[in-house]
Amino acid sequence: TYNNNYRFYKTDDGYSLDMLVPGFNKENLSVELDDNKIFIKGETKYEDNTLMSELCNSFISKKFIIPHDVDTSKIDADITDGVLSIKLPFTKKNKKKVIKLV
Repeated sequence: TYNNNYRFYKTDDGYSLDMLVPGFNKENLSVELDDNKIFIKGETKYEDNTLMSELCNSFISKKFIIPHDVDTSKIDADITDGVLSIKLPFTKKNKKKVIKLV
């Protein structure tokens, strides 16, 4: 099991989740949405004829409950340089609006 660090934070447009996932890529990592939960799962395996190595198999399984004000149809995920980034935009009805006083 891999001890991954993550940061969940609020932006002007919604929420963002950044997670360190070194050694993982689009082929061995999955992000799934089920109701109000995001599941992140992945596994790396090193199966060859290596006699000695400091590389080890890694496994990630993480669940996050997402806030109710997220537009789940517009969630986006990307992985770059060992960092998984998930963007969780607000629903339109919850975007901040400045009301001009007259």
